[in-house]
Amino acid sequence: MAEQEQRNLASVSEGVAKYLLRGQLCGLAVSFAALGVVAFTAYLGHPVVATILGGATLTGLVAVFVAGRPGGAPEAQRSDSEPPER
Repeated sequence: MAEQEQRNLASVSEGVAKYLLRGQLCGLAVSFAALGVVAFTAYLGHPVVATILGGATLTGLVAVFVAGRPGGAPEAQRSDSEPPER
């Protein structure tokens, strides 16, 4: 039973890692798309609009990295000192 539990835990951890990587890649794609729109807006000759869009994009990115996820850290990312929720 212990070996089966270990295999199950390993497969769940692998799934969580793939899920987190997919989210990071999607976030990267959205960030580049937003910054591309900002660059295109500046190219068109609207620097104020580009500044506002760029500032909002960067502010949102910084807020996500500083605050983290709104639902808290998933089980796989909790430290060993925290007791599991029941």
